[in-house]
Amino acid sequence: MGTVLLLGLSAVVGFAGSAGAAGRTETPPAVGEFPDDAVPAGFDSWSEVLSTQQALNAVATRVRGATAAVSGFAGVSDAVDERRVVLYWQGSPPDDVLAVVERERGTVVIVSAAYSERTLRAAVDRVFAAAAGEPAVRVGSVVPLADGSGIRVAVTGDLEAARATVDRVAGVDATVEVGDAMPVGLPNRVKDASPWRAGARWKNSSDYHCTMGFAVHRTDNGEPYMFSAAHCADLLNNTFDDDEGWDTNPYYTGNVMVDDDPHDIMLVHRSHGPPGDQMYVGPYDSSSSVRVAGTAMASFPGEYVCASGGFSGSTCYSKVVSVGGYLDYGSIVVGPVVMAEQVSHTAAVGVGDSGGPVYFAGPPDGHVAPTAMVRTAMGSVSAIDLSTAAPCPGVQAEGRSCTWRWFYVDITGPLSQYGLAMN
Repeated sequence: MGTVLLLGLSAVVGFAGSAGAAGRTETPPAVGEFPDDAVPAGFDSWSEVLSTQQALNAVATRVRGATAAVSGFAGVSDAVDERRVVLYWQGSPPDDVLAVVERERGTVVIVSAAYSERTLRAAVDRVFAAAAGEPAVRVGSVVPLADGSGIRVAVTGDLEAARATVDRVAGVDATVEVGDAMPVGLPNRVKDASPWRAGARWKNSSDYHCTMGFAVHRTDNGEPYMFSAAHCADLLNNTFDDDEGWDTNPYYTGNVMVDDDPHDIMLVHRSHGPPGDQMYVGPYDSSSSVRVAGTAMASFPGEYVCASGGFSGSTCYSKVVSVGGYLDYGSIVVGPVVMAEQVSHTAAVGVGDSGGPVYFAGPPDGHVAPTAMVRTAMGSVSAIDLSTAAPCPGVQAEGRSCTWRWFYVDITGPLSQYGLAMN
């Protein structure tokens, strides 16, 4: 695993685009949502793959909810390509866990794991703690392997010293590779308008440019917010505007209400009209938007996801590799995060896409036609792995980097943590 890059930079100016009309909805796939990536063996179309994933995700969510607190739990994966859910377990599963699996009527298989989720999480903490005391070793990211077999550690500096440190403290099998962590913000998506949409570009009063995430509201009082990445904001109440707004508007369009750096979660309150339930799709300068489902979906290894960055545009068919990973952003360890890889090794996200929506794009239950798409929220773009660099889609700018391996925050965590629901 190579260098991991936070997706936020200082000002880049001069990129024009047109804003979407308020409330516009398009149901067909957008450019980038159905590219030419090869369909996995055993499937006739990507629509069939996504229909299968949608059904398996519901099963995986039930299984994880019923078993994650039980000693021995190592993880759950959606083996979409195999049309099954895999429950990884350390040791012998107790009878109540076997009963949960039995209720899913043959969709779930149990596979032995070397370590439990709790054991791997403790190993992650030990690695970061040990590296903090060794100047020659800098840990970029630590992610648990999806099958519970150990951890993967990305480092910079003295590789051999890092391996010695990890071997000394991890207490589990560990692969140590060269890597780092870089968040992904930079400087129509360029100038949004009320009702505000996910996938639009924005900048804060310090001229830091990122992408707006999904619209949500508090369940107790209905207060509206929009997601983005905490590394995009300097502090609470940091004002922000659309990408060109400081030059064209006499007012700012919102301020930061939650700046949760350890989880890379930011909640912003939009002035001058509430956010809607729409998300920009298509190219980086698109004016097309679509409705986002009123529910969110948890991430599991083996699933396929899309992103809609304000600078890259819509990209799809990134496959989730790991959940529950952690990144070192220099001054702080951030997580848990999801790691994904674009299956054809074309760029998925890049600088400027931080905070942007990560979503599932697939047909609704019982349908396979790609013209009957639903988009369900799954997360918020956080960082990229520079060792997997690829030519950037969308905005072409000096200093802009894009990759096929990347990281995002699973949206179901902050929804629960802050008492939020999707718009």
